[in-house]
Amino acid sequence: AQDRLGAEAYAGTPDSVAQFRAAMERQTGLDPRTTADVSGKSGPVSGYYSNVRSPGSRSDTFGGSLNTGSLSAFLKRNDAKANTNFERRTDAVGLSGQTPFAGGTLSGGASRQFFYDKYPQHMYQESRPTYSLPPVSQYDAQYQRPVGRGIASLGANLMKPRGGPTDLGANVGYSREDPFGLGGILTASGNYRNSPGQSSSAGANLGYRLRF
Repeated sequence: AQDRLGAEAYAGTPDSVAQFRAAMERQTGLDPRTTADVSGKSGPVSGYYSNVRSPGSRSDTFGGSLNTGSLSAFLKRNDAKANTNFERRTDAVGLSGQTPFAGGTLSGGASRQFFYDKYPQHMYQESRPTYSLPPVSQYDAQYQRPVGRGIASLGANLMKPRGGPTDLGANVGYSREDPFGLGGILTASGNYRNSPGQSSSAGANLGYRLRF
């Protein structure tokens, strides 16, 4: 059995210039942990901090973002520690945005992650071994526009570690509401994936969802 006990506090309203939230939760049982979250927002600037503790491990995450409407930027850092004295720090920074284009909406983003590891120090070592793993870059783009009585979409994404192989994906889709007069939604989609060390794959799907 698991028990949870938590508390939250808010300041501000959805229409106010500044907002603040703080929360804490404690979970017992087979997976005991304590979680504390703090976040705030003032105009286009927001920030947050999260701490998760469990027996033998701890994770601290903090970050912030700047949102100007059509363009936003973010940064994030996570410090994870284990009882083996292993530590990993992950830093991420990125941009995303959207703009009207050719009768539709073009959106996309780019981000980069950096990894730093610390290992336990042995008696014959002067300091703890530290390693920097290759950073990973990610890019994605999506385009949507009305076509006929539905919405068509086209997207692509790419992930590449520095000096490593590229993971590439693409997707296409179309949706239309109530094409048969039954109140449902018709969807069609296709996707392609080319991942390192695996055979390329492609798939398609056609569906109709009724609303009850």
